[in-house]
Amino acid sequence: MKRLLTAIGIAGLAIFSAGLIVARLRLPEWRTGAVPPRSYFATRLQAATSRAGISMISPPRFQVISRSLIDADSDLDPTDPPYRVFGTRAADWLASRGRGPFVEAVVDARLRSREHEVDHLRVIYSLQGEPIGAAWLPLNPVAIQLRETATAAALRQGLAVIMAPDILRPPGQDLDVFGAKVTLVPLAGGDRQESFVVYTVPGSDLPCAQRLPGSVPAVRQRLQSIDLTDVLIVRLPGILVNALLTLGCAALFMVLLSRRRIDLTNGAILAVLSFAFTIGPPLREFGNWPQFLKLSSGAVGLAIAIFILWSAAESWVRSTTSGFRTNLDSLRAGRIGPQSGAALLAGGAAGAAVAGLWLMTVSAATLVPGLSPTDGTVRLPMFSTEFSVIGEGVLLSGFVLLAIGAAFQLPLIRRVPFCSVILATLFLATRVPVSRFWFASFGALLIAAVLVPTYNKFGLTALLTATVVAMALPAAIYAAMHVSWLGGSLIATSALCVAPLALGLVGMTRPAEAEMGEVRVPAFVHRLEEERRLQHEMDLLARMQLGLLPLTTPQIDGYDIAARSILATEAGGDLYDFLTDERGQLWVAAGDVSGHGYSCAIAQAMTKAGLASLVGSEQTPATVLARLDRVLRTSGSSRTFTSLALMRLDPPRGEGLIANAGHPYPLFAADGETREIQISSLPLGQGPARMYANTPIQFEPGSVIVFCSDGLFEAMNGNGSAYGFDRMRVLLSSCRGLTSNEILHCILEDWRKHIGRSAANDDTTIVVVKRNVITAESHSSLS
Repeated sequence: MKRLLTAIGIAGLAIFSAGLIVARLRLPEWRTGAVPPRSYFATRLQAATSRAGISMISPPRFQVISRSLIDADSDLDPTDPPYRVFGTRAADWLASRGRGPFVEAVVDARLRSREHEVDHLRVIYSLQGEPIGAAWLPLNPVAIQLRETATAAALRQGLAVIMAPDILRPPGQDLDVFGAKVTLVPLAGGDRQESFVVYTVPGSDLPCAQRLPGSVPAVRQRLQSIDLTDVLIVRLPGILVNALLTLGCAALFMVLLSRRRIDLTNGAILAVLSFAFTIGPPLREFGNWPQFLKLSSGAVGLAIAIFILWSAAESWVRSTTSGFRTNLDSLRAGRIGPQSGAALLAGGAAGAAVAGLWLMTVSAATLVPGLSPTDGTVRLPMFSTEFSVIGEGVLLSGFVLLAIGAAFQLPLIRRVPFCSVILATLFLATRVPVSRFWFASFGALLIAAVLVPTYNKFGLTALLTATVVAMALPAAIYAAMHVSWLGGSLIATSALCVAPLALGLVGMTRPAEAEMGEVRVPAFVHRLEEERRLQHEMDLLARMQLGLLPLTTPQIDGYDIAARSILATEAGGDLYDFLTDERGQLWVAAGDVSGHGYSCAIAQAMTKAGLASLVGSEQTPATVLARLDRVLRTSGSSRTFTSLALMRLDPPRGEGLIANAGHPYPLFAADGETREIQISSLPLGQGPARMYANTPIQFEPGSVIVFCSDGLFEAMNGNGSAYGFDRMRVLLSSCRGLTSNEILHCILEDWRKHIGRSAANDDTTIVVVKRNVITAESHSSLS
């Protein structure tokens, strides 16, 4: 095990190192160098707002962010990423201009001409101090106050001055793009590689501004050519997968909850941890209750998503996998040993490999024309109301676990080779920050090919560790590069990386006994394990009962015999047997033991053994039944009784003798008519002692006798109608000229046609004995 863990660790670190090197060569956020101090941006913000006639009434708050979008939730995306303009040269262009990451400044501000109206002013800077975007945001996000036309115009003018100080007023090149008023503004200094837009999102009167690559004519042409259909086609695969995941996970959660097959403990713990890391920004930004509720809604939504996804996925695997155990249970109980340690170490190594593949995939997107990263490989801020490193890691492991559950439990999917890896690829592709779903799927395939085997080999603890480390490790390296800005994130992400390694090493040094002992598992797991145990025992019992039935039917000259028993449940009560006494007489028994399960199986075995010991040439069916009744009474069961029809047949003479102990009347077809052999008596094993009577029958050539259990006659169709005796009598009359096997199949086909899709409620047994017709050809052959 130690050699395996060492090999996995070396491979994981090698892949991560390769991914980090590629990222340092290609991705702007890894190439832009150090982030200037906060004082640098405070000075530039003070100068810009002063020129624009804006008063800051609170100290500005700064943070490093990975995206430059002012309004990421808007359907209008006026940024038209640089990758569309510069292609594969965009990464170099962005790095040369210090874009990625960006610095966000937020301050409470107001126009000097409108001192009674206070809003948030948000400005996004490149690392070179250039304003990339700016926006006015409402101070109260719930009750938005509409501004006068003059105020709205002054707000737009203020943003224009912040973005381009030499512009006195925005030029009159206005566009209407999907309901948003967009004004194109050229940058000062003759830089024709960039312009910016001032626009108002529909439903709001507060303006936004965004720097765009390209000259004003080029940007105008691009904005006018935006086709929502094309945008939808590109985004449709990811949208569909996300929608199916959301609906499927919610439905699975409700189904498991309704069946009481769900455990909420681990899901709740992970949701609380995610919420604790994401609630920090709302607390820092707390100004009033509407603002706090709006900011915290993202943290609550993420926690709920983690709770539902993880609880559903883990419980699904627990409830459908026999013997499923996870080291999470022992870790939660404070027990750590070699198994838990190996899982943590293997998960950490796998997480390093996944992080390297993640960096390589996004880096490769910068080299392919038409592709671009949609976000940074390290999402900043690392802990916010909409994202957290630990939350994203838990979501990834939940998706993989959901894919594994579906791959092993859904019959159609289970037949597909490597189905768990394929499903995990589809689920993970929505999380890879690449603009095209097909390319994201390629990277997700590599990641799934690491995570699924990690789960299969080391279990759920290793999977969860791998996904959290995969998110935390690049973040920790990045935070170390910018420790003056990301000191708190460095501590948190480093802890997420170091803790599994430390615990794993501790576990590997402890004896195996440290993990032994009773560990709390969900109550439904105990219930399901008991049900599986009973099911296994019932399967064994069913095989034993089928083993009590004859393997073949007797081969007797002049006679044709067929028999079939169909179980309605795992362990039924029907039986039949064929015995031959010392004079060559054939004994045919057909019976039914009441009930199901162990007591039924015991009575069946006793009946078969009793017949074997009691049948003899000097006995009649009636005397055998009387003695067998006394044998069955010794079983001591007060609820089990046995119905049994017993026939003794002298094959050469065709003389038969029948006695019946409460079994359905046999049907006898002879001399052109079909009748029931009515012998009334009580079943064996219960009630007062009784005597049984013999009824003689004569088997002429062509005669047929059929023994059936009550499961045949009492079978109900969808309308609640029983199969009945009359239908059987008519059917036997029409098919008695067939062989015994053909008669048997004819009866079963008619019975199945009657019940349709309804399930049989009782076992069904049919025994057919026919004396063949002696033709001239057969007579000559016998001679």
